[in-house]
Order: sequence, then C-alpha cells, then structure tokens
Amino acid sequence: MRKMVLDITPNETTRASLGPILEVLSSYEILEQLKYDRERGTCVDLISCRLREGLSIEDTGWFGHMEVLAVLRSEGDSHTCLVKYYEPPGSEDVGDEFEMDLVYTTPSLVSVDRMVISAIGVDRDLARLMEGVRRHVGKVTNMSLTRAAYQRRDILMIGPPGAGAPKWSGSTRSNNSHA
Repeated sequence: MRKMVLDITPNETTRASLGPILEVLSSYEILEQLKYDRERGTCVDLISCRLREGLSIEDTGWFGHMEVLAVLRSEGDSHTCLVKYYEPPGSEDVGDEFEMDLVYTTPSLVSVDRMVISAIGVDRDLARLMEGVRRHVGKVTNMSLTRAAYQRRDILMIGPPGAGAPKWSGSTRSNNSHA
C-alpha cells in the first residue's frame, strides 16, 4: 500500500462545478470523511473552511451543494464544520470512474486555484486515480508517493497530540444515584 498526494490546478469544468461552493468559501480542507453514500451521491465530512470576506457563518446554512449541519468551532473567518455534501446533477458518470478501492486521507484541500487530493491504495488503483484526475479534474502539478500503513482512526475520538487513546475507568454503567 502506498499513499499518493496530488497537487492539482483545477480545469474550467471543475472550477464551474465548485463555483457554488467557492462563491461562499475561499477554501476548505476535508479533515475527515465520516460517511460516504455512493448510491445517493452524498457524504458527511468534517471540514475546516474559510469564508469569503464580508460573509458570516451565522447567515450561511449552505455552501453551494454543501449543507452545514453544525458549526463546531469559529475563529475569525476560519470555521470547523460538519457538512453534508450532495453531488451536483450530472456528476454521477464521472464519479463512477473514481469508484475504486482507495482510502481518501489528508491532506485534502480545495480552492479556486488549487486542489490537493490524497489517497492510500495499491499501485493499480492509484494509477487509475491519477488518470481520472488528469482527464476530469485538472492538471497535476506535483505528485508524491510514499509507503503507507493505513490505521483507521476516528478524528472525533482523538485527543490532543500525545494524549493517546481515551482511558476508561470503571464500568460502562452509570453510578449516578440521582436517577
């Protein structure tokens, strides 16, 4: 298994597809893909995003075809949000070409001028991803390949660096006497 990171200059079709999202956001990074439903064309992601100047997160329930389910943290124009993404109509055929046995991982960044896509998989599937990106997404300006050992982690359960796994004490039953 290897990890491939692609740095991409999006083509006009990709920019047009991202237009509704990038009218509201100057950029966003997918921190974790929590659920992906290929049949419905939806996914639930934890993202870090920057709003365009003059916009307020309180006034924005949607970023194009991305529904804001919850704002978890805000600092200035930078926000961490739980979102549900809906594939735009007509993108189903292109999505079929990207249906392969890959684990998409970080970094994953989207802006009007640059995209970064990272995936872990076997060489054959990574080569297919590269070809699909060249054909449908844009020009690959940089690529890195490294050996990867995939370890499934849940970003919602990970504490601060060095904290390790959560420690549980006692039983899972509540000892609350006020019940």
